[in-house]
Amino acid sequence: MTNGNSACLFGDNDGDGIRFLGDSEPGAVPCFTAFQADVVQIEMDADGMRIDRDLAIPMDDGIVLRADVYRPIAEGRYATIITYGPYAKGLSFQKYFPKQWNQMVTQFPEVAAGSSNKYQNWETVDPEKWVPHGYVCVRVDSRGACKSPGRLDVNSPPEFVDFHDAIEWAAALPWSNGAVGTVGQSYLGLVQYYAAPTRPPHLKVASPVSGPVTYFEDCVWRRGVFELGWMLAYFVFMARDTLERKGIYAQERGRLDSYLADPQALISPMKDEVYRHLPLRDWSERLKSGAPYFADYLRNWTDGPYWAETDLRPRCADVAIPMLHVGSWYDAFQYDTLAMYSGIRDRAANEAARRSAVSPNSRQTRAIAAAKSFAGPAQRAE
Repeated sequence: MTNGNSACLFGDNDGDGIRFLGDSEPGAVPCFTAFQADVVQIEMDADGMRIDRDLAIPMDDGIVLRADVYRPIAEGRYATIITYGPYAKGLSFQKYFPKQWNQMVTQFPEVAAGSSNKYQNWETVDPEKWVPHGYVCVRVDSRGACKSPGRLDVNSPPEFVDFHDAIEWAAALPWSNGAVGTVGQSYLGLVQYYAAPTRPPHLKVASPVSGPVTYFEDCVWRRGVFELGWMLAYFVFMARDTLERKGIYAQERGRLDSYLADPQALISPMKDEVYRHLPLRDWSERLKSGAPYFADYLRNWTDGPYWAETDLRPRCADVAIPMLHVGSWYDAFQYDTLAMYSGIRDRAANEAARRSAVSPNSRQTRAIAAAKSFAGPAQRAE
């Protein structure tokens, strides 16, 4: 199967837009690869919402990002909640993350209550919970991910320029009242911290959940020690996706899968002996074809100019909107959440931004209710 950009080793067996490694192999792994030639814009009414699939968001350099929109059926103008990230806007939470889904709904059954849950998506809100309250929900595939073409380069400046422009695009849609808020967890929280200091004119409020805003200090080289477990698992996963978009995953698959404890898992830990491998710099070569930037992470093992743009603490003074920062006490990025909350509270550009609040809730489950109470009708009216 091919498209206009690269060979494709996937099949879309159930029409949800997610291709799988190995086509119809049992236990195939979803990959968030761009298939621009397959994109067909669709509008339909379902589950009390009007749903627009794969709307085009043109960027200044000619790239067209793709977004799904969930909105009230009734004509009118509504506030918009937007998310942006690389994890596939159409990826079903319970289908592709069954273990995490079952754990969440067992511990917090209110998350699934009152919804068909067909539109639950990793690290963002359920539109069936928001659209009935008069909101539009927009999900954007970031550059190079799923339906959006381009080069996938996580945590890079083009990502955050794109998000700024996507916010303004959403504000100009015919069903928008011009007020836009952002929400999302982890990477989808990080991009909010990048977008807010750029001050998109129509961005009114943000609710980042556990975003890694000190990329050197608290993510890659945690207090000076390389974050072996998460970095290897995450970037092998990202390398697999990139190689698939290049059409060369088949020739690399055996080697990359040999590192993994569970090759069928979306993000798998490494085998024990793989974690123990030295020297660490060998991973520069191992991931060269799929994640070439990983070599830069290893070379830049002390804080300095390379990491400057990924430390968002100095940008707190540029934030001019109120935020609800959501985290949890034992989260990997707990420090980041508290650092951004305190920095914005103390140094933000105006009194409205200094009204930011922090909520010590679990990573995804109760963030929906907390964000709703923070934004609420008052923010919608503004």
